[in-house]
Amino acid sequence: MLCLQGDPEAAQIILNHAMLGTDAVTVNKAKDWSAVPDSELRVPVVFVMLDVTHKVLVSNDVLATIQRKHLLADKTSAAATAAAAAAATTTPLPSTSPLLSKYGQLITSLFLFFADSYKKTFKFDHGPPLHDPVAVFYALNPAAFSAPAFPVAVECARSLSRGQTVVDVWGQTSKEANALVCESVDLGLFWEAMGDAIGRVGETAQMDK
Repeated sequence: MLCLQGDPEAAQIILNHAMLGTDAVTVNKAKDWSAVPDSELRVPVVFVMLDVTHKVLVSNDVLATIQRKHLLADKTSAAATAAAAAAATTTPLPSTSPLLSKYGQLITSLFLFFADSYKKTFKFDHGPPLHDPVAVFYALNPAAFSAPAFPVAVECARSLSRGQTVVDVWGQTSKEANALVCESVDLGLFWEAMGDAIGRVGETAQMDK
């Protein structure tokens, strides 16, 4: 946002502005304050709503798979690989497991921390959702998303509802579509890319040197 405010010409080189928003709601419901600084930009906007990111959960199976592929302390050890695979069949390894690299222990502790936080605060029983990585993934691979165009407006005037995003899902306003609103994402493609990114960072982090 600061880049565009300081240099309006930068908008000419921005292909899409992927924004993390709340649920895609009908024209008579809205609840998003985060769009306030974005509402007056004149660049293409893509909304990655919470009803999409709430499907991208770091479940036990997901974390176990990431651990086996990217976070083992010794990926060349057949014994370590077999032990980790067996231990992670139904549940991920604990963050203190010696089978994990130091980087693997760090990543695991972060995911488990958010899993515990989301369970306590938001009653998520199947793992925490990822938000920003999904929006970034849209910028990298928009073909992995279903994102139809809708008329979208942002409330800028009223003090109590300033920043709320209104998506005209059912065409009640007859206004022209002006933004793409993500409805779904290919979870297989996302987790493949996410796992690869985690693995590449681990290779350069040098935490185990």
